[in-house]
Parts: sequence; C-alpha cells; structure tokens
Amino acid sequence: MSLATGSIIGVQIMLASRGTDAALIGLVSTATGVAALIGSLAAGWLVEHIPTGKLIMITFAVFTLAMVPLLFTNSYGVIVVCMMMASLLFPALNAGELGFIYGRTPDDMQGRVSTVFETAIGIPGALTPALVGWLLQTTQLGFRAVMILVVACAGLGLLLACVTPTRNIPLPAQWEQTEL
Repeated sequence: MSLATGSIIGVQIMLASRGTDAALIGLVSTATGVAALIGSLAAGWLVEHIPTGKLIMITFAVFTLAMVPLLFTNSYGVIVVCMMMASLLFPALNAGELGFIYGRTPDDMQGRVSTVFETAIGIPGALTPALVGWLLQTTQLGFRAVMILVVACAGLGLLLACVTPTRNIPLPAQWEQTEL
C-alpha cells in the first residue's frame, strides 16, 4: 500500500507545486477512488476465479506498468489515467491477500498476526509522505524521482511475488490445504 500512497502523495504535491487548481488535484483522487470502487465490485469474482498468488502477481504487474508512463511525463491526463489503472486491482489484492492471511491464522494468533502485519505496513506508510516530500524538494528529478522509486519498489514487489512461495497461493477453496 505504501506504493499507492507514495504515488498519490507524489502526484498531489507535484500538482500543487505546479499551481494546479485544487479541484483538479481533487479530481485525481476522485478518479482513483472511483477506479478502486469499480475494482471492489469485481474483487469477489476475481478472488474466487484467480488463484491468490497469481492475483498478487497480476496486481503488482498492472500497478508497475501503470506507473511507467509517469517516469516520462507529468501530463495531467496521463496522471489521471495511470492512477486509475494502478488502483483497479488493489481491492481484489486486499481481499485475497488479507483473506488468506487471516483465514489461515488460528484464532488465538489473530492479534499477533494483525500487529505484525499492520506494523510492517504502517511504518513505511507513515514515512511515505516525508520521503516523497523530501524527494520532490531535494533532487533535480523531483516528481520523476518519486516515480522511479515507486516503479522500482513495485517491480521488486512483483519479482518477490513471482519467485517466492506467494505465487503458489491457490483459490480460497484450497486455502485450508495450503502449507504455510
């Protein structure tokens, strides 16, 4: 999630620094939210029909590919389209990944797993705005530096999803037989 947060914050700060109308900045967030809402309508079907490991890989691949154009342009229209594409599959990713994690965790371990998971996600998420702000201010690349970081991290996430046992997480109906 820090990837999505980094890209959203980077876009918002970059647009604000360019003097973009606040309504247009808000429209980027609205478009991203609408895309996530559409994605949430499809999430149940996707989770039931695409093995969770493959869904994780597909989501990282789509997110990475959606962010690549932002390495080369900061055109408002391209930003809106890229952000929408990037957010489409996150609801399905969350449903599948969190469903697997919490579905396979014994009841007496739920609190511990939740703490570890939320801490692992929360700390980078909390630091993301500061990192994005710093990158936008201190480098000659500015927005491009943020997008380079986002694409690199997304690519690394995709690589890890492809080469680790994560890729073998099956459909929810087979989660019980999955070895952790």
